[in-house]
Amino acid sequence: MATSEIEEINIKHLLSEDEYIIPLYQRNYAWGRNEIHQLLRDIQDSEGNYYLGTIVVAVKNTEYSIIDGQQRFTTLNIINLVLKNNGIDAIDKSNLNFESRKKSKETLENLLLNKESFEKTRSDATNDISIKNILSAVQDIEDFFIEHCSGEGKLAEFADVFYNKILLFRTLLPKNTDLNHYFEIMNNRGEQLEKHEILKAKFISNLDKSSGKEERVLYSMIWDACSQVNTHIQKHFSKEKDNNIRAALFGKQYTSMPNMNRVQDVVGILKKRKPETVPQNEDGDRVESSSISLLSIIKTHKLPEKFKQENKEDYIDQYSSIIDFPNFLLQVLKLTIPDIRLDDKFLLLDFGYPDKLPDSWGFLLKLLQFRVLFDKYIVKREGDVKKWNWSLKEVVNNDNEYKSTFNSRIYRAKIKMIESMFQVTYSTNNYKNWLFKVFKYMDGLGSYDINEIDFLWTLERIAKDSYYSDFPKGLKTPRFVFNYLDYILWVEYYNKIRGEDNYIAPSEDMYLQVIQKEKEKFHTFKFVQRSSIEHLFPQARYEEIEASSDEEKKIILNSFGNLCLISRSSNSAYNKDTPSQKKEDSKGKNESLKQALMFGSFVDKEWKAKDIMDHDREMIKLLNSFNDTSIIFVDSKSLFEILIERFNDNKIQIHNDNICFIDFVIRENELTLTEKYKGPYAIDFEYKSNKWFFSVLYRDEVEAPYKLKVFEQAGWKFDDKESCRIHKIDNQFYTNDDSKSIIENVDVLSEKVKSIIEEVKGILINTNTHEN
Repeated sequence: MATSEIEEINIKHLLSEDEYIIPLYQRNYAWGRNEIHQLLRDIQDSEGNYYLGTIVVAVKNTEYSIIDGQQRFTTLNIINLVLKNNGIDAIDKSNLNFESRKKSKETLENLLLNKESFEKTRSDATNDISIKNILSAVQDIEDFFIEHCSGEGKLAEFADVFYNKILLFRTLLPKNTDLNHYFEIMNNRGEQLEKHEILKAKFISNLDKSSGKEERVLYSMIWDACSQVNTHIQKHFSKEKDNNIRAALFGKQYTSMPNMNRVQDVVGILKKRKPETVPQNEDGDRVESSSISLLSIIKTHKLPEKFKQENKEDYIDQYSSIIDFPNFLLQVLKLTIPDIRLDDKFLLLDFGYPDKLPDSWGFLLKLLQFRVLFDKYIVKREGDVKKWNWSLKEVVNNDNEYKSTFNSRIYRAKIKMIESMFQVTYSTNNYKNWLFKVFKYMDGLGSYDINEIDFLWTLERIAKDSYYSDFPKGLKTPRFVFNYLDYILWVEYYNKIRGEDNYIAPSEDMYLQVIQKEKEKFHTFKFVQRSSIEHLFPQARYEEIEASSDEEKKIILNSFGNLCLISRSSNSAYNKDTPSQKKEDSKGKNESLKQALMFGSFVDKEWKAKDIMDHDREMIKLLNSFNDTSIIFVDSKSLFEILIERFNDNKIQIHNDNICFIDFVIRENELTLTEKYKGPYAIDFEYKSNKWFFSVLYRDEVEAPYKLKVFEQAGWKFDDKESCRIHKIDNQFYTNDDSKSIIENVDVLSEKVKSIIEEVKGILINTNTHEN
């Protein structure tokens, strides 16, 4: 047993030398998929010797008592036993003991014993939370190896790095240390500076020497506000009558983009503040600009508590960000330094700490601007975190109110759905390359207001780039493919089935008939965290599959058509149930549209080999079709709804003559018209045989019909119809009554309607011309 206080050791030494025990007061093993996959990714991506961290121990009899690092240590043990049971020459005995949990020790030993014991222990159900978490960790590690270490020699390469090149510092506490007291102090993280706080202090120290206390205070204020990622950034700035920093930064409506001029305006506000609002030291004395303590700044400006908020409870914890602040910092930094990693353990290194940091104000302004964009255009979790409610909202000029980011219900729904799809697929911060691509798109716009059509196209472009048609099948199917397919299925429902009572699908698209039958599940669907690949026809019953050989049975069993992505708890509950039993048990659950489609495709309450393979072919065809054709699914029904939204936004009244014929008529209360004539201008739409027909009409000559403008589009047909009677005499427009009342501003009406038509026409053009 080593006696030195700090010792550098590799994993092989850690797991094979000495004995370790987890004390009674330590919590159960609790790492989940995100923490485990992050650790595995760190190991896989390491270059040369890689330092995994520190494990703090104390000598207890002949063992090391683990004071700090037990979650990591237990995970390393589980990785070892999974490697052993996948044919790697691993350490065959566990040196980890538990002071009060014998079953945990027995579980690790049984998993290590041999392949048969490993499989039996994995399949045994248990109510012990610690053992359940250990068994879940086994599955998470196997999933990672399947997805990232498949192929000749790749797992052996991982094992070589794992055992020999991953290092830890083992810190030995002095013999007389009060371990309970040390454990309590060590876990009181609130007193320790995090990396982003150290970074902030260095940025402030790098400010120009001419910067006064107000600039330093403001820098700290903005940084701290940006760090509160769970609430909209505007909420963290004062809006007092004579001290309205919020309006100075974001404009009177709180929707403008901050810039350096606005920042300087805030400096002016701070200079007018009373002296007691300037940072003070621990004795309560004012701190002058020449002697401001960086630690004092960090401690003094913790927001939002710094400012009085009348109704903080209305928004604190209302939202939950999809990303934490350290990774948000890296996302913004990567816009100017593309090669940096989205991994917060490299935060200080990639920022060039301590001597090569970016310009202090330049970086902070970009950080603030992207917090505004992030809050407005990227989804958050809203309300109860257990309900997976996704929110896409922006602040309005009221402290306690928000509004939807986009006016278009159609585009808002699709953007929210695809962003939540990305989030549940790439929940770990380090893997959020999709978010960086969105930031890069925003960075190139140079505008605060983002067009919803282009934004959805960009998001679907990112998804499309992540998909490839020859994806690995079976258990190696990437989680993204399952989630992407669920998004496509939902879009198909949204465009073609929603609101239809008796939809008749084309014969080659039978899945649409099933969606029609299961449309309530599609209507209420939300993306949730799912990590378990489920065999609808269970693996334990594969011999019951109707096929000519065992090999064919296994191919059918593990085909994409028999798999869906569900939560781990659902997978565990299904166990070895038949497909019909699983369908019955799934009632009330709604976590996979592919699963809903599979259940809805049962023939005579059975899920047979033919059903599996038919579903397999149809879903892969749909994936490839969505990827190879238009990015935005805008069919005639969607176009019609977009038109309604646009005309309603512009106060244009809708008249329904019958199911398939619509007149859009300008409302007179928004434009100057005579009282005697209510509808001087009309646009006629008619939908027949999967095509739209429309005309924009008025009378140009007395008694002679004339078409004002026809917007031609390939495949569209137009009819001359008499929608309203307007007469033009001596360049004046009159109604067709006897008084010949002058209709004012007809040209204004004309231009307004034309602009709306052009916008909708642009939707069609975008849909048809975006290249793969």
